[in-house]
Amino acid sequence: MTEIASHRGGARLWPENSRLAFRNSAAMAVDFIEFDIHRSRDGVLLVHHDPLLGRTSAGTGAIADKDWADLREVALLRTSDETIPSLDEVLD
Repeated sequence: MTEIASHRGGARLWPENSRLAFRNSAAMAVDFIEFDIHRSRDGVLLVHHDPLLGRTSAGTGAIADKDWADLREVALLRTSDETIPSLDEVLD
């Protein structure tokens, strides 16, 4: 039975789905870290809650309509310099 989950990497504590949130959550005594995965137009898996940009990240439009080269430059809001992470980056 799960007792503690870090939802979207600890979205109440840190910017959701940010590398900072995942690093900090991994250092805590949580049972699992939850996040959502989307695929870019060119097939790269990335971590972002919404299928559209804008609520937690700069930019507009659907993730599925954009290539990873463009998405990897999209800034995450409430961070000083973070961008949307790929699934590989989060797993590392």
